[in-house]
Amino acid sequence: MHPIDVSTYEDDSDGLSTFERALAFKAFSAFAQLTTPELAVLAENSRQRFFPKGTLMLEPGLPVHAFFLIVTGRVQMYEGGKPAREMGDRDTVGGVASLTRDPLGAHAVALTDVVALEMGSDDVQDVFEDNFSILVGVLGAMAATLRDGQQRAGGLTLTPGQEMPAPRSSAPLGLVEKMFLHRQAGGFGAARIEVLADLARDSDELHFTAGQRLWSRGDASDHWHLILSGTLSCSDANGKQWRAGGGGAVLGALDALSDQPRWYDMVAEGDVRTLRTSRICLLDTLEDHSDMGMELLRTLAMAINQIFAKLSASG
Repeated sequence: MHPIDVSTYEDDSDGLSTFERALAFKAFSAFAQLTTPELAVLAENSRQRFFPKGTLMLEPGLPVHAFFLIVTGRVQMYEGGKPAREMGDRDTVGGVASLTRDPLGAHAVALTDVVALEMGSDDVQDVFEDNFSILVGVLGAMAATLRDGQQRAGGLTLTPGQEMPAPRSSAPLGLVEKMFLHRQAGGFGAARIEVLADLARDSDELHFTAGQRLWSRGDASDHWHLILSGTLSCSDANGKQWRAGGGGAVLGALDALSDQPRWYDMVAEGDVRTLRTSRICLLDTLEDHSDMGMELLRTLAMAINQIFAKLSASG
């Protein structure tokens, strides 16, 4: 079956009202906790689209300037021309590609008739800048998606960052040193000086000794650790064990961003030195610097692309 040209199909003549679109948004995990006025903002910035079975929704090789939230129907995602993931009700299509500005775009075909809500990338950014709680909801949903991918990958617990040598001195870190560490390995490479300063002021340097537990499965996840030196032993509920750490590893951030309990135990194997950052600290900083919220969304989107590409390649 040859895909149908998507440009033929615009809004459904019997489209959903703004109120009905707001109710539809509430069914998506990223927006479930939003207030009625916030849902109305999303609804007013969206439009209903209808894609008949076989419609090419996103064409590979073209930039993605909008994404779709599936209300009803099934969508097949392709990677490298091969079927990858099948998406259904309350899934999002094109969101990662639009956030990462991937020049290769994305490839999606309607497996059945699909009703979706479309939001343009520029409209999304405007909504996030004016409505911080909506941005927080989307950050949490994307963190949860990446967290799920890491669990499926078998215990990969490193979030985006880069390897770095351990601090040369054992003396307590100063503000400038903390700022440097956040920029170098904490996923804030593009952050402005004032953003790094806010994060550094509210980050605590901690030391752990062999056998000391940093957290247990089921614990509340209100913080994460940037590992400065040392190695940690981790284990999940199925008995799988792995080691994590080394300078530059960021552990626990996805749990905290998605506000989900810890899913693995983590114990220091020897002396471990970390920089601990709280979820509240990050959210306060992002609220004051909305551009960094968008940058963090892009970072998560790129990591989601990478991990699901690996999962797809491994079968």
